[in-house]
Amino acid sequence: MAVASACFKWVDVLEGQFDKSWVELDSLLMRLEEDEDFSFLHTQSRRHASSLASCFSQLAHKSTVVFQNNAKLEAELLHLREEITSANINLEKLTTEKVYLTTVLQSTLVDNHNLRSIPEVTLSQSEDSISNVVKDK
Repeated sequence: MAVASACFKWVDVLEGQFDKSWVELDSLLMRLEEDEDFSFLHTQSRRHASSLASCFSQLAHKSTVVFQNNAKLEAELLHLREEITSANINLEKLTTEKVYLTTVLQSTLVDNHNLRSIPEVTLSQSEDSISNVVKDK
């Protein structure tokens, strides 16, 4: 946003300088108008000065529009950078969670495999001991 504000400031300064110069030029041209020998020079100078003022006015207006568009694009860029930062933070959290869940799944699968590989004799003894405990109570 600093660039956009600097651009607006430059346009204001240049417009002020142009206005001062225009007033001085206009007062000089008024002096020429009073002298009959320079009436043609006055008319031509006035016409060119008016054209110059019109061109400067259009240039100032169009540059202001460009600076406004630049300011909007800078604001949008800032917003998109914030969104990217937020998305990267979420991605890191999800990646960490994925690694954790993968580790838990792997350990659970290993435990499941170990339980299935216990011989049936051990299982039947365990069932007998559980039923004995239940009967005692």
